[in-house]
Amino acid sequence: MRRMIDDETDAEMMQAYAEMLQGSREHPHERLWYTAWILTLRDGAVIGDLCFKGPPAAGEVEIGYGLAPEYWGQGYATEAVQAAVAWAFRQPDVWTVWAETLSDNIASQKVLAKVGFYPNGTGKEGPRFQKGKPASRRMLFFLLSGLGAGTVVGLATQNVMLAEVVGVSLSLTLGTILGAREKRLRTKAEKSQKPDAKTEAAAEKSK
Repeated sequence: MRRMIDDETDAEMMQAYAEMLQGSREHPHERLWYTAWILTLRDGAVIGDLCFKGPPAAGEVEIGYGLAPEYWGQGYATEAVQAAVAWAFRQPDVWTVWAETLSDNIASQKVLAKVGFYPNGTGKEGPRFQKGKPASRRMLFFLLSGLGAGTVVGLATQNVMLAEVVGVSLSLTLGTILGAREKRLRTKAEKSQKPDAKTEAAAEKSK
């Protein structure tokens, strides 16, 4: 991070890197949410960087990224954002990843669209885009398990209709249980990031 700051010539980017370095030092246990993720090719060539703008807040994280101009339009940004979003969604407290772009940065907006982000209003920098965590892969497992159980019942009773009813019912039941569990986890993540009334009052009084 120190070297990136020293090598940077753009004042705005120098400030951004400095803030990231400060966040990494102040929160070493959450460093991955503050630091720069360097993007390289297989031969080791550095082509850009990517970052999360702080740890999850109410289940959400913001992402930022940039490539050297000579590497634009070759799919590298799309690949990098896909990988970073996939990593973020593997973290237990992340339910939404979002990003902002400048209004005229059509290329960046296309990258986000390819990765599955959708427009969601306007932020400080310009149009805002976000992507929600997909349904758990265990949902497919539950569906297959339900259909498998239904098949077994059907073979045992030679009743296709009963097999379908058992399979669908079991799948829906297991899916409902998983959905409720994930909803509780999301609510818990949101509450953990929201200050209570006493904290807000103390903060206001300190001003």
